[in-house]
Amino acid sequence: MKKVTSFGVAMTFVGSMIGAGFASGQELLQFFGGFGLHGFAGIFVSAALYAIYGALIMLLARRMQTDNYNLLIVPGGNRLLLDIVDVFMAFLLFGMFAIMIAGAGSLLDAQFGLTPLLGGVIMVVLSILTVYWGSDSLIASFNIVVPLMTVAALAVSIAAILRAPVVAFSDPTGAIQPNSMVGNWFLSALLFVFYSTLGGVGALPPLALKMKNDRGAALAPVLSAAILGLFAAVVYIAVISHAGTVAGADMPMLSLASEVSPAVGIVYVLVLFAAIYTTAVGALFGIKARVDTIGRLSASRKNMVIIAVAVVALLSTQIGFVNLVSFLYSLYGYMGILIFLGMLVNYNPGKARESRAGKGMILSRGAAAGARGAFRPARPCGCHLSPYAPRSFSKSIFRPPLHRAQRNAPVFPVQLPCLLWDG
Repeated sequence: MKKVTSFGVAMTFVGSMIGAGFASGQELLQFFGGFGLHGFAGIFVSAALYAIYGALIMLLARRMQTDNYNLLIVPGGNRLLLDIVDVFMAFLLFGMFAIMIAGAGSLLDAQFGLTPLLGGVIMVVLSILTVYWGSDSLIASFNIVVPLMTVAALAVSIAAILRAPVVAFSDPTGAIQPNSMVGNWFLSALLFVFYSTLGGVGALPPLALKMKNDRGAALAPVLSAAILGLFAAVVYIAVISHAGTVAGADMPMLSLASEVSPAVGIVYVLVLFAAIYTTAVGALFGIKARVDTIGRLSASRKNMVIIAVAVVALLSTQIGFVNLVSFLYSLYGYMGILIFLGMLVNYNPGKARESRAGKGMILSRGAAAGARGAFRPARPCGCHLSPYAPRSFSKSIFRPPLHRAQRNAPVFPVQLPCLLWDG
């Protein structure tokens, strides 16, 4: 199996989150623009949460040895909950894909006069082609698009900041109102992280299994969080400094780019389209990963399912880009909090797992490996990582009870620094 690098996974994580709303500045205005200086602080809280959440996804996928995201979310592998989460996550990924299609249509309509439907068709075709080429093509596209997109957005933001009459860290005009579905800046930061990482929940687990070790798996989200934090801070300062002119714009960053120069505006349209593309591909790749687990479907029928999902998403974009962003993203944030809590509980190998194993419940493929004795020795760094972490898996073997030392092992936030240190 071909290994992937921390940089490649970091670019995938960034690319799956920087979409139409993020790179356009619309999300930052809605979630942080109305809270003054507290909104700026919320961006740094979001960056820290990106690192923690991303590392949790990667390490949990490696611990359980599964790329099926619903197994990562449901503690104990309860079959009813697995079915509910599976439908829930499919709906979330479908909604993200639809929003990106709507964003592409809105962007090409505003800049080139193309109908929104035609712009959406272009995005659907590009996304399907990329997903059919597999995860290697996904990483390759992100490795090219994400650095280019980040540099262009930062360049436009810095130019806009230099042209601003006053550099501001909060809205000096009062024209920007906070999102009606959030109550304060901290809750807004939580919702911002937990909805924007939903694409990564589907795209990261298959890549985590291709990482060489746990240190690389934990390092990739930390790197991506640093990129996202810097990107968000600079873009936020740029749009807030021009709050009077961009408050009513669908895509504030595009307005700033056009003010710098018409040519810069055209270049930024292409970059923004690439940002939409990366997020659309990440969402569709997550949907495909779930469809691939349906064993009763042939390969050709699975392909037809993916195409059908893309067509339905295209038709649903008639609601409009701005309406989808303002309502669905906030709703997804609340749902994303539940997903994060499920993963956090699932990461802890405590008493509940022993109880389930004693009842004979079939767990994940990674847990099945534990029953076969494929254990790793504990790390010497003092953080007591589980020596029962599996190296391989079999199809259906029960997990034996854990030793008392394992039930008392510290959980994820304590283990992460040691993973980064000793690999």
